[in-house]
Amino acid sequence: MAETFVLVHGAWHGGWAWRPVGARLQAAGHVVHAPTSPGLAPGDDPAGVGLGTAVDALVEYVERRNLHGVTLVGHSWGGFLLSAAAPRLADHAARGGRGRRPLPHGQAVTFAGESGIRRVR
Repeated sequence: MAETFVLVHGAWHGGWAWRPVGARLQAAGHVVHAPTSPGLAPGDDPAGVGLGTAVDALVEYVERRNLHGVTLVGHSWGGFLLSAAAPRLADHAARGGRGRRPLPHGQAVTFAGESGIRRVR
């Protein structure tokens, strides 16, 4: 069954860091969203952008697209975003987790959900 994933990058990365993982999820028939946090897109100025701004942007991204039943996956700093955003995204998320390793080079991510622990390569 197809799932919708929202992949949240770590510090100093952007949504592009999830391309290898996103491509594999899409090839398996899933829907993938990998937004870039404010201040981290090319040409952005990260000065003055903190956790609160990034959390607000993530929540707005999910709400604006009316995403429901999503699997939220965060890598590194993205895990902090998910932890802070979780109460506000409770009605949108099916489950969430935090990556165990850096992902720009296509390594695996492990996340926990209602159905137990799963590993995505």
